[in-house]
Amino acid sequence: MENRSLAIEWARGPGEGRIAVTHGQLLGLEVRRGAGHISGDRFVAEEGAPFALTLRVGAEHLGVGAKATRVSIANSSGPCTFFLRDLRPEQPILISCYGLAAT
Repeated sequence: MENRSLAIEWARGPGEGRIAVTHGQLLGLEVRRGAGHISGDRFVAEEGAPFALTLRVGAEHLGVGAKATRVSIANSSGPCTFFLRDLRPEQPILISCYGLAAT
């Protein structure tokens, strides 16, 4: 299992939410920027203010093919899922309609 660290940033805090990792494991979650708190795989962020989380993920499969590690963010402002293999330092994942960036 390969460990990866990544940041999820919102232009405006999404309120309450949950992080899930498929074909891997969420090893850690902490508030990186903004007002909020963490409990297990759940977070609460001040709505409307910039907010960021740092995630530590144990990835089972980062290559092409079945059972690739996925990160899912569930919240009321816009749930989304991405493959961890698609996230690279030189190319963040931007989801502009939700004001979200994964770096």
